[in-house]
Amino acid sequence: MGPITLTSADQLYWLGRYTERVYTTLRRFFSTYDQGIDHGPEDFRSFCRELDIPFDPELSTDDLIRGILYDRDRPWSVCSSMRAAFGNAMMLRSELGTPTTAYVELALIRLKESKEPDTRLLRQRSVHDDLLAFWGSIEDGTALPEVKALLFTGKYIERLDLYARFGAPSERLDLAAEKLARQIEAIAHPECLPVSSTLTWLAEALSGRGYAAVGEKVAALAAQADGAAPVRPAGPGVPVVQASSAGRRPVEGPAPQQRLARAEGRGR
Repeated sequence: MGPITLTSADQLYWLGRYTERVYTTLRRFFSTYDQGIDHGPEDFRSFCRELDIPFDPELSTDDLIRGILYDRDRPWSVCSSMRAAFGNAMMLRSELGTPTTAYVELALIRLKESKEPDTRLLRQRSVHDDLLAFWGSIEDGTALPEVKALLFTGKYIERLDLYARFGAPSERLDLAAEKLARQIEAIAHPECLPVSSTLTWLAEALSGRGYAAVGEKVAALAAQADGAAPVRPAGPGVPVVQASSAGRRPVEGPAPQQRLARAEGRGR
Protein backbone atom coordinates (compact mmCIF):
# COMPACT_ATOMS: atom_id res chain seq x y z
CA MET A 1 0.00 0.00 0.00
CA GLY A 2 1.30 3.46 -0.92
CA PRO A 3 1.26 6.67 1.10
CA ILE A 4 -1.98 7.71 2.75
CA THR A 5 -3.54 10.59 0.84
CA LEU A 6 -5.11 13.53 2.62
CA THR A 7 -8.48 12.40 1.32
CA SER A 8 -8.07 8.91 2.75
CA ALA A 9 -6.88 10.41 6.03
CA ASP A 10 -9.99 12.58 6.14
CA GLN A 11 -12.20 9.60 5.39
CA LEU A 12 -10.60 7.60 8.19
CA TYR A 13 -11.06 10.47 10.62
CA TRP A 14 -14.74 10.86 9.73
CA LEU A 15 -15.34 7.12 9.82
CA GLY A 16 -14.08 7.16 13.39
CA ARG A 17 -16.27 10.15 14.22
CA TYR A 18 -19.47 8.70 12.80
CA THR A 19 -19.11 5.15 14.12
CA GLU A 20 -18.55 6.54 17.61
CA ARG A 21 -21.49 8.92 17.20
CA VAL A 22 -23.81 6.03 16.37
CA TYR A 23 -22.46 3.81 19.13
CA THR A 24 -22.58 6.32 21.98
CA THR A 25 -25.86 7.92 20.90
CA LEU A 26 -27.54 4.51 20.85
CA ARG A 27 -26.13 3.72 24.30
CA ARG A 28 -27.62 6.94 25.63
CA PHE A 29 -30.89 6.18 23.87
CA PHE A 30 -31.04 2.73 25.51
CA SER A 31 -30.52 4.28 28.92
CA THR A 32 -33.16 6.95 28.31
CA TYR A 33 -35.65 4.40 27.04
CA ASP A 34 -35.04 1.98 29.91
CA GLN A 35 -35.50 4.73 32.50
CA GLY A 36 -38.70 6.06 30.96
CA ILE A 37 -41.80 5.82 33.10
CA ASP A 38 -44.40 5.59 30.38
CA HIS A 39 -42.17 6.04 27.31
CA GLY A 40 -43.94 9.27 26.46
CA PRO A 41 -42.33 12.13 24.53
CA GLU A 42 -41.31 13.94 27.74
CA ASP A 43 -39.00 11.05 28.59
CA PHE A 44 -36.80 12.16 25.68
CA ARG A 45 -36.71 15.92 26.29
CA SER A 46 -33.32 15.87 28.06
CA PHE A 47 -31.89 13.48 25.47
CA CYS A 48 -32.86 15.85 22.66
CA ARG A 49 -31.46 18.87 24.51
CA GLU A 50 -28.10 17.17 25.06
CA LEU A 51 -27.73 16.50 21.34
CA ASP A 52 -29.23 19.77 20.05
CA ILE A 53 -32.15 17.85 18.56
CA PRO A 54 -35.35 19.89 18.09
CA PHE A 55 -37.97 18.65 20.56
CA ASP A 56 -41.66 18.77 19.71
CA PRO A 57 -43.86 17.68 22.66
CA GLU A 58 -46.81 17.35 20.29
CA LEU A 59 -45.22 14.42 18.49
CA SER A 60 -46.18 10.90 19.43
CA THR A 61 -43.49 8.75 21.00
CA ASP A 62 -43.22 6.63 17.86
CA ASP A 63 -42.80 9.69 15.64
CA LEU A 64 -40.18 11.15 17.98
CA ILE A 65 -38.20 7.90 18.07
CA ARG A 66 -38.51 7.53 14.33
CA GLY A 67 -37.04 10.99 13.84
CA ILE A 68 -34.19 10.42 16.30
CA LEU A 69 -33.19 7.01 14.98
CA TYR A 70 -34.36 6.43 11.43
CA ASP A 71 -35.13 9.60 9.48
CA ARG A 72 -32.35 9.80 6.92
CA ASP A 73 -33.42 13.33 5.96
CA ARG A 74 -32.83 14.69 9.46
CA PRO A 75 -29.19 15.67 10.00
CA TRP A 76 -29.06 14.63 13.63
CA SER A 77 -30.58 11.17 13.25
CA VAL A 78 -28.64 8.01 14.02
CA CYS A 79 -29.46 6.80 10.51
CA SER A 80 -27.78 9.85 8.94
CA SER A 81 -24.60 9.18 10.90
CA MET A 82 -24.67 5.46 10.13
CA ARG A 83 -25.09 6.12 6.40
CA ALA A 84 -22.18 8.58 6.47
CA ALA A 85 -20.03 5.99 8.24
CA PHE A 86 -20.97 3.39 5.63
CA GLY A 87 -20.11 5.73 2.76
CA ASN A 88 -16.64 6.36 4.15
CA ALA A 89 -16.07 2.69 4.95
CA MET A 90 -16.81 1.64 1.37
CA MET A 91 -14.13 4.01 0.08
CA LEU A 92 -11.59 2.65 2.57
CA ARG A 93 -11.76 -1.04 1.73
CA SER A 94 -8.21 -1.08 0.41
CA GLU A 95 -6.92 0.53 3.62
CA LEU A 96 -9.00 -1.48 6.09
CA GLY A 97 -9.91 -4.66 4.22
CA THR A 98 -13.33 -5.80 3.01
CA PRO A 99 -13.99 -8.16 5.97
CA THR A 100 -13.47 -5.24 8.37
CA THR A 101 -15.59 -2.69 6.49
CA ALA A 102 -18.34 -5.31 6.15
CA TYR A 103 -19.11 -4.80 9.85
CA VAL A 104 -20.15 -1.22 9.11
CA GLU A 105 -22.45 -2.38 6.34
CA LEU A 106 -23.93 -4.99 8.66
CA ALA A 107 -24.53 -2.34 11.34
CA LEU A 108 -26.43 -0.20 8.81
CA ILE A 109 -28.55 -3.16 7.73
CA ARG A 110 -29.42 -4.05 11.31
CA LEU A 111 -30.26 -0.44 12.14
CA LYS A 112 -32.73 -0.40 9.25
CA GLU A 113 -34.18 -3.71 10.46
CA SER A 114 -34.75 -2.31 13.96
CA LYS A 115 -37.69 -0.12 12.96
CA GLU A 116 -40.25 -2.65 14.21
CA PRO A 117 -41.07 -1.74 17.85
CA ASP A 118 -41.21 -5.38 19.00
CA THR A 119 -37.61 -6.08 18.01
CA ARG A 120 -36.21 -2.54 18.17
CA LEU A 121 -33.97 -2.77 21.21
CA LEU A 122 -32.67 -6.24 20.35
CA ARG A 123 -31.63 -5.26 16.83
CA GLN A 124 -30.20 -1.95 17.98
CA ARG A 125 -27.98 -3.80 20.40
CA SER A 126 -26.85 -5.87 17.43
CA VAL A 127 -25.73 -2.58 15.83
CA HIS A 128 -23.63 -2.01 18.94
CA ASP A 129 -22.09 -5.44 18.61
CA ASP A 130 -21.26 -4.88 14.94
CA LEU A 131 -19.47 -1.60 15.69
CA LEU A 132 -17.49 -3.20 18.50
CA ALA A 133 -16.51 -5.97 16.08
CA PHE A 134 -15.51 -3.32 13.52
CA TRP A 135 -13.18 -1.54 15.94
CA GLY A 136 -11.77 -4.83 17.20
CA SER A 137 -11.11 -6.00 13.66
CA ILE A 138 -9.16 -2.81 12.96
CA GLU A 139 -7.05 -3.13 16.10
CA ASP A 140 -6.22 -6.78 15.45
CA GLY A 141 -6.01 -6.50 11.67
CA THR A 142 -3.19 -5.74 9.26
CA ALA A 143 -3.98 -2.08 8.58
CA LEU A 144 -1.03 0.29 8.87
CA PRO A 145 -0.51 1.84 12.32
CA GLU A 146 -1.20 5.33 11.01
CA VAL A 147 -4.43 4.17 9.35
CA LYS A 148 -5.58 2.92 12.73
CA ALA A 149 -4.46 6.09 14.47
CA LEU A 150 -6.33 8.35 12.05
CA LEU A 151 -9.59 6.49 12.57
CA PHE A 152 -9.27 6.31 16.34
CA THR A 153 -8.38 9.99 16.52
CA GLY A 154 -11.80 10.77 15.10
CA LYS A 155 -13.41 8.22 17.39
CA TYR A 156 -12.03 9.72 20.60
CA ILE A 157 -12.68 13.31 19.57
CA GLU A 158 -16.32 12.38 19.08
CA ARG A 159 -16.39 10.45 22.34
CA LEU A 160 -15.11 13.40 24.34
CA ASP A 161 -17.76 15.68 22.90
CA LEU A 162 -20.59 13.22 23.54
CA TYR A 163 -19.46 12.21 27.02
CA ALA A 164 -19.33 15.86 28.03
CA ARG A 165 -22.79 16.48 26.58
CA PHE A 166 -24.15 13.53 28.56
CA GLY A 167 -22.48 14.58 31.80
CA ALA A 168 -20.31 11.49 32.11
CA PRO A 169 -17.93 11.17 35.09
CA SER A 170 -14.68 13.06 34.56
CA GLU A 171 -12.71 9.83 34.87
CA ARG A 172 -14.28 8.57 31.65
CA LEU A 173 -13.31 11.75 29.82
CA ASP A 174 -9.77 11.57 31.24
CA LEU A 175 -9.43 8.06 29.83
CA ALA A 176 -10.75 9.14 26.43
CA ALA A 177 -8.31 12.08 26.38
CA GLU A 178 -5.39 9.76 27.18
CA LYS A 179 -6.38 7.43 24.35
CA LEU A 180 -6.74 10.38 21.99
CA ALA A 181 -3.23 11.57 22.88
CA ARG A 182 -1.78 8.16 22.02
CA GLN A 183 -3.52 8.18 18.64
CA ILE A 184 -2.28 11.67 17.73
CA GLU A 185 1.27 10.66 18.68
CA ALA A 186 1.04 7.79 16.19
CA ILE A 187 0.26 10.13 13.28
CA ALA A 188 3.40 11.25 11.51
CA HIS A 189 2.04 14.65 10.45
CA PRO A 190 -1.09 15.56 12.43
CA GLU A 191 -0.75 19.17 11.28
CA CYS A 192 -1.78 17.97 7.80
CA LEU A 193 -5.27 17.23 9.08
CA PRO A 194 -7.85 19.89 9.97
CA VAL A 195 -8.23 18.70 13.56
CA SER A 196 -6.41 21.47 15.39
CA SER A 197 -9.35 23.89 15.16
CA THR A 198 -11.70 21.12 16.27
CA LEU A 199 -9.54 20.31 19.29
CA THR A 200 -9.35 24.00 20.20
CA TRP A 201 -13.13 24.27 20.03
CA LEU A 202 -13.52 21.03 21.99
CA ALA A 203 -11.14 22.24 24.72
CA GLU A 204 -13.25 25.36 25.19
CA ALA A 205 -16.48 23.37 25.14
CA LEU A 206 -15.17 20.92 27.75
CA SER A 207 -14.19 23.75 30.05
CA GLY A 208 -17.60 25.34 29.60
CA ARG A 209 -19.30 22.07 30.50
CA GLY A 210 -17.38 21.68 33.76
CA TYR A 211 -14.43 19.59 32.58
CA ALA A 212 -11.68 22.22 32.85
CA ALA A 213 -8.84 19.75 33.55
CA VAL A 214 -9.75 17.63 30.53
CA GLY A 215 -10.10 20.80 28.49
CA GLU A 216 -6.51 21.74 29.31
CA LYS A 217 -5.29 18.36 28.10
CA VAL A 218 -7.20 18.70 24.85
CA ALA A 219 -5.85 22.25 24.36
CA ALA A 220 -2.33 20.83 24.60
CA LEU A 221 -3.25 18.22 21.99
CA ALA A 222 -4.51 21.01 19.74
CA ALA A 223 -1.10 22.66 19.87
CA GLN A 224 0.55 19.34 19.13
CA ALA A 225 -1.74 18.67 16.18
CA ASP A 226 -0.95 22.12 14.83
CA GLY A 227 2.76 21.38 14.84
CA ALA A 228 3.54 23.65 17.78
CA ALA A 229 4.80 20.71 19.81
CA PRO A 230 7.03 17.84 18.70
CA VAL A 231 5.33 14.64 17.62
CA ARG A 232 6.76 11.16 17.55
CA PRO A 233 8.31 10.45 14.16
CA ALA A 234 6.76 7.74 12.04
CA GLY A 235 8.18 4.30 12.48
CA PRO A 236 9.45 2.11 9.66
CA GLY A 237 6.82 1.52 7.01
CA VAL A 238 4.45 4.24 8.22
CA PRO A 239 3.56 6.41 5.21
CA VAL A 240 3.55 10.19 5.23
CA VAL A 241 0.20 11.84 4.56
CA GLN A 242 0.43 13.28 1.07
CA ALA A 243 -1.76 15.21 -1.34
CA SER A 244 -5.33 14.15 -1.97
CA SER A 245 -6.05 11.69 -4.75
CA ALA A 246 -8.56 12.78 -7.35
CA GLY A 247 -12.15 11.69 -7.21
CA ARG A 248 -12.25 10.52 -3.59
CA ARG A 249 -13.98 12.72 -1.05
CA PRO A 250 -14.93 11.90 2.53
CA VAL A 251 -18.58 11.19 3.10
CA GLU A 252 -19.84 13.61 5.73
CA GLY A 253 -23.39 13.32 6.88
CA PRO A 254 -24.93 16.60 8.03
CA ALA A 255 -24.58 17.42 11.69
CA PRO A 256 -26.53 19.59 14.14
CA GLN A 257 -25.57 23.24 14.07
CA GLN A 258 -23.60 23.18 17.30
CA ARG A 259 -21.87 19.85 16.77
CA LEU A 260 -18.16 19.51 16.12
CA ALA A 261 -18.70 19.13 12.40
CA ARG A 262 -20.06 22.66 12.26
CA ALA A 263 -17.24 23.95 14.44
CA GLU A 264 -14.85 22.54 11.88
CA GLY A 265 -16.65 24.18 9.00
CA ARG A 266 -17.77 20.74 7.85
CA GLY A 267 -21.09 18.97 7.86
CA ARG A 268 -22.10 19.87 4.32
